[in-house]
Amino acid sequence: MKHSILLAALLLAMANAHANGPPGPPVPSPETCAAQGGVPGANLIADGSFGTGSGAFGESAPAPGLGAQTTYTYASWVSYHPDDGEYVIVNATGPGSPWSTWHDQLLGHTTGAADDRFAVFNASIEPGTFYAQTFAVAPNTNFEVSFWVMNVNSNSNDLLLPNLATVIRRVGVDPVGGGIVVATTGDIPQANPPFWHQYAALFNSAGATQIEVRLDNNSSGGLGNDFALDDIVLAPCALPAGAVGGTLYYDANLDGALQAGEPGLPANIPVQIVDTQGTPDTGDDVIVATTQTDATGHYAFANIPVGANYIVHALVTDPNVPANVALHTPNDVPVSVTSGSQVATDFGFVSADVQILKQGPSHVGGGQPIVYTLTISNPGPTAADGASWSDPVPAEITAVSALCDNETGGAVCGPVQVVGNDASGTLPTLPVGGSVRITIQGTTPAAETMLSNTATVTPAPAIPDPDADNNTSTASTSTPVSLQSFEVD
Repeated sequence: MKHSILLAALLLAMANAHANGPPGPPVPSPETCAAQGGVPGANLIADGSFGTGSGAFGESAPAPGLGAQTTYTYASWVSYHPDDGEYVIVNATGPGSPWSTWHDQLLGHTTGAADDRFAVFNASIEPGTFYAQTFAVAPNTNFEVSFWVMNVNSNSNDLLLPNLATVIRRVGVDPVGGGIVVATTGDIPQANPPFWHQYAALFNSAGATQIEVRLDNNSSGGLGNDFALDDIVLAPCALPAGAVGGTLYYDANLDGALQAGEPGLPANIPVQIVDTQGTPDTGDDVIVATTQTDATGHYAFANIPVGANYIVHALVTDPNVPANVALHTPNDVPVSVTSGSQVATDFGFVSADVQILKQGPSHVGGGQPIVYTLTISNPGPTAADGASWSDPVPAEITAVSALCDNETGGAVCGPVQVVGNDASGTLPTLPVGGSVRITIQGTTPAAETMLSNTATVTPAPAIPDPDADNNTSTASTSTPVSLQSFEVD
């Protein structure tokens, strides 16, 4: 689960409406704008209810078809029944259904009156989009998208079941042909008597000024997969909402909390707010919105509907995250949004350019004392607590000892170990700007030789180092044989 905001479904449910005959079993109430405490605006789909008319199924004065809004063919002939991949807009079916498996005398959902028009679809053999329309919308606005649907087949056996999905695409943001599935019906069962069921979803338009609404049929056509559709709605929804925001920052002191002066990560790193649906199954997670950090590492989500099942997810593998940087604080942070709330969720990252510099004399006489100094420093951007160092002193040098001191900037040396000629240690604390000095002493060999000695600093575990070139340092020393002084008579 990249753009400024990804719209997505927040809620999905189905509900009973009126039908011919005795009421069927109850079903859950829909999660519409009103059901969520919102105030719905005007329906942007002008012909969503299909209007009213007169005449029977396959009427002689047919209603206007959907035109370019559908890929199906309008069955407009008198007494003609829609075949696979065709549809009609009618105000009643029957008595006497066009197909033996269909219910008689279906009525629309809007009013249920004899003149209430609705659409009837006989699914195409191949699954795919059967309705699409593009609308001008206000950006950063919550919307309800919903429709009422009925399986028009009776309880005959072995019939294909309709399975529909609502797909939203923000024009100019989501790829052409792509989008977000905000609602799915699953298999719509046959019922006797038949019932209208509503499927609804809420989503946010984010920065889009145009939205394409698509209805897809996920099932194949043939014997079955016949359904009626009515009261398609796309309407703005004034929901109780809050805001979520925070900063992606370098956790300089490794305390897991954003402090004043800690620098932010760069711009254009995506952050998502996700609805988990209240389950641990990530398969049903819904991306509610996606935004990006600004130049200070800050991100913000506005107008997020009230809910307790959100998580905030930073896309740490995005190419805009600097190389050799690791997330130090948890990802997928749970948040609860209440009306008017301002929820802060920050993400701390770590990276430390630990450096070592080894210095020693270029020449030392044979059999003489030799002193090396190691300076370990950390310019940041975060602390490098736990960095370790090692210096395998050449075997020709004897009586090796080591001492760590000159702690600056809050750095702490930690114990120093010397095993044979190998000196090493771990720095429990190495803040940004901190450094330590390690002094290593020994005795050079009596024989003339060239001593080359390389010391290494190893970054702290789980704290990446952006520059490995300064993690080693070498000092070379020659040991010429000392000249003996004597007198000549």
